[in-house]
Amino acid sequence: MINKLEVIGLPAAGKSTFYRNYSSYAALFDSDMKKLNLWQKFKCKIVFLKLLAFLLVGETKNCKILLQSRRRLWLLKKLAYRFQFVRKSEFDTPYLEKGLLQPFITDAVEFAKHNSISYYISLLPILPIPKIIIHFDIDANVALERYQGRGIAEPRDLTSSEVERITFSEFKHGEILLKAIVKYYKARGVKIIMLKHDMTEENKTLLCEQIYKYGTKNEK
Repeated sequence: MINKLEVIGLPAAGKSTFYRNYSSYAALFDSDMKKLNLWQKFKCKIVFLKLLAFLLVGETKNCKILLQSRRRLWLLKKLAYRFQFVRKSEFDTPYLEKGLLQPFITDAVEFAKHNSISYYISLLPILPIPKIIIHFDIDANVALERYQGRGIAEPRDLTSSEVERITFSEFKHGEILLKAIVKYYKARGVKIIMLKHDMTEENKTLLCEQIYKYGTKNEK
């Protein structure tokens, strides 16, 4: 299994807007709208149980952290779902909407009631190593301001009160996790492309062309 492209960034960093405006694969960058067939649902449950078992047989503190969430086991359920869309060939068209890393950041910011980074990092070794990671780099304060301004326009199943609950502390938690994930994969030779939120339109276009060429050069 292989994830050719992974897109990560804090909520409201501009990921969706960028790909819908610039990417030739914009149609692929969307929320989890694809329904699973019966076989995929079965495999989804198997993956979920494997992820759960992996955490439970690891460090005992994972057991406590699993329950310290506003949406218990949300991350494992999301990963199990997205695993059903991981490509099995180097020649498959890259996809952007079903990345396995972004749910880590979403969980850390929106759902976690803990400050653990090791909990998330402990799961990375069982994920397929991506070929390239596009890191939307944005200051936690700026992202939080955008997030609060956005409100529940893009709700992620959050209520207005849940959105209001999220503060700088949660965004800082996500920012620290982002840096740890980038460091983890950089040490493993993964190409990291950083996109700053204040890049010019010209630079954004050039960056998207680079991503597009990377995604198509191995296709049949």
